[in-house]
Amino acid sequence: MSRTLIVRNRATQDVRQQANYILANGNTPAAERFLEMVEVTFALLLRTPGIGKVVTFVPDRKL
Repeated sequence: MSRTLIVRNRATQDVRQQANYILANGNTPAAERFLEMVEVTFALLLRTPGIGKVVTFVPDRKL
């Protein structure tokens, strides 16, 4: 069975922003590794779609 991974525009923007941040701080090899690992992670999600768990984050309330 063929699976499709949907990567939302917001996720793509976040990945690019992080890679650009790493690049801007002068670490080109780290930025390249980061992008490679994103691709590896997406491939893993395609092979194992039920991996991990869904977590709802609740922001801390400042009193």
